[in-house]
Amino acid sequence: YDVSPAIEEQPKLAWVFKQLMEPERLVTFRVPWEDDNGNARINRGYRIQYSSTLGPYRGGLRFHPHISHGSIRMLGWEQTLKNSLTSWPIGGSKGGSDFDPDGKSDGEIKRFCESFMHSMAPLVAGRIDAFESDLNVGAK
Repeated sequence: YDVSPAIEEQPKLAWVFKQLMEPERLVTFRVPWEDDNGNARINRGYRIQYSSTLGPYRGGLRFHPHISHGSIRMLGWEQTLKNSLTSWPIGGSKGGSDFDPDGKSDGEIKRFCESFMHSMAPLVAGRIDAFESDLNVGAK
């Protein structure tokens, strides 16, 4: 979809589009954890926060080996649009890691999740950002 005609007719929309397309924050971090054999492992973690105009950020977390900077960016933007269509005063965010829980023991998953959340804590503390489960993330 080409937004150029709309921007040409109403130049003020260019500012709105720019605000929507550019995230307020994109954080990439290492997630160190230990497997059951005592080997140190490192995965990559991500959290993107798009717009807090309507309220605190809210969006899911997903763990999948193909998660990347680009996929989190796209999913975060999509979440921002979905959140804007609700009546809730919330912004949009998304996060995750390239961690693959398939074939991992409960202990390995627990150690990974603890390390992931320790790294994410400054981003989601208080009323800044709330997350929910998504692909491969649940109550366990």
